[in-house]
Amino acid sequence: MDNYLAILDKNTSYVKKLAGFIEKTGALPFRVLAFDDLKKLEAFSIRKPAEVLLAGESFKEHDLNGTAKQIIFLTDGSEERLVSGGEDHPLISRYQAASEITGKVLKVLVDSPLEIATRADAMGNGESRILAFFAPGPKGFQTGTALKLCRILAKREKVIYMGFEPFSGFKARVGMCLGQRSDVTELVFFLDKSKDRFRMKLSSMVGNDEGVDYISPPGDYSDFMSVTAKEWVSTINAVCSTGVYDTVVLDLHEAMQGLFSIMDVSDRIITVVPGDKLFAERYREFRESIPEEYIEKTESKSYMLKLPPGRDHKRMIEERLSEILG
Repeated sequence: MDNYLAILDKNTSYVKKLAGFIEKTGALPFRVLAFDDLKKLEAFSIRKPAEVLLAGESFKEHDLNGTAKQIIFLTDGSEERLVSGGEDHPLISRYQAASEITGKVLKVLVDSPLEIATRADAMGNGESRILAFFAPGPKGFQTGTALKLCRILAKREKVIYMGFEPFSGFKARVGMCLGQRSDVTELVFFLDKSKDRFRMKLSSMVGNDEGVDYISPPGDYSDFMSVTAKEWVSTINAVCSTGVYDTVVLDLHEAMQGLFSIMDVSDRIITVVPGDKLFAERYREFRESIPEEYIEKTESKSYMLKLPPGRDHKRMIEERLSEILG
């Protein structure tokens, strides 16, 4: 039997709608079962307890031992009671968007000392394709083009964008508030966690814009510079290994450690050529800086994407998609 998340609430309509959202979106890596009666849950959990139980607060006085490893109550009141009231179990407000509820559930599970097992097929089996965008010099044009490609690909597959330029203005591009969401450096600290927990941490961090999942670029320059080449490569490989995404798009920056190592593990290196007279010289200097052991590797999978100013760049990318993807 699959590892499952149970939702228990006396409001049948609420239970079905919340369970349906989670099941449809795959927002939580569990099979989802809905119950409006405690006895039904108890009978079902005899065979196998739930990994997680989301229970209406009206069941707080009932004995739920044995029904689930992790119990979270859906409260009619404020979530602050979790902090100030000394509750035994986390509280999440039921009166908010289902996406907000699932995000908070993921945070509880990531931080939980309990070993929570996800659904057997939740991790996927395939490896992702890695597309790396890099050009020396200003990155605004590069970032905009990378996001355009992501949105095109998102119409037919699952895509995640990972940005690596501090102070890039990325949040304004996707309508995020300052201070909102974790950034890409935070994933590095979860490399030593279990695969299940890393996958849940990733899910709790991603935002979505026009069908594209994204992890925000670094918000702290010192944190960004402290990440080693090995850590960056391991983090990228861990994202690919979850099997969640068909394509991982990397928006690279020359200041990051391990730039050439990241290019080495990428399937395609895309250089966006702007209408900039100095670009050719900057690119020549960059090529001269590539260590000898990486020259042949990077050349064989590099693609120069020329986008003249004043043209419909989205259309040009769509027309050249097969060339770009190699």
